[in-house]
Amino acid sequence: LAALVLGVRFVLVEHSLYPDTGSLRRRFARFAARRAAAVVGVGEQSARELERLLDLPPGGVRTIYNGVPEPGDNETRPGRGPGRVVGCIGRLDSQKAYDTLLRALPDVDATAIIVGDGPERGRLEQLAVQLGIADRVRFLGWSDEPRRHLSSFTVFCLPSRPGTESFPLTIVEAMLAGLPVVATTVGSVAEAVLDGESGLLVPPDDPAALAAALRTLLADPDVLASMGRRGRDHALARFT
Repeated sequence: LAALVLGVRFVLVEHSLYPDTGSLRRRFARFAARRAAAVVGVGEQSARELERLLDLPPGGVRTIYNGVPEPGDNETRPGRGPGRVVGCIGRLDSQKAYDTLLRALPDVDATAIIVGDGPERGRLEQLAVQLGIADRVRFLGWSDEPRRHLSSFTVFCLPSRPGTESFPLTIVEAMLAGLPVVATTVGSVAEAVLDGESGLLVPPDDPAALAAALRTLLADPDVLASMGRRGRDHALARFT
């Protein structure tokens, strides 16, 4: 609004989507998009979805991928923690679907470490107890330096549901740390995680498919290492 009042050209960068058609935020985004010098999405698939949600013509949203700083030495050697660890970093809300990971975990011989906090934490802790896996799930809560936890993970997992997810920074951070990724086919995740090369992609809300993918990776240290290297190379080439 300040830019419009002052006559300053501005670029609108959308980091997430707008599934709620009646939301004030989405209505304002439509208003701003029509007056911006350019509208930018953080992934190709996300850009096309934004065109639909914001009623823009094809090609009306350009893509500039999210990028994160390259990691330090202490973030580049995954799997140093004890045992096999499936790690997650993110806010604990229904969109991130950590309940799907918990439902998959009974069929996976690993510990889950979840870094982050949010409104779903209590429900997730109760679900872990109900599933009989509370001794294999660690909720670490909020962290000011979440990337430092990556070195203790064996595999990074993001089981998000369709909706607001676009191009998660945590996936790129995990790839730069040399971690293979298991994630769901939502937003522009498939543009970061190359299925079968730098990780595995599964449908959302499918605990059985998620468990199978995690077992596949955890069963073969050579596959873990090679996928981690390819993921790091891909992230260094495109997402810093």
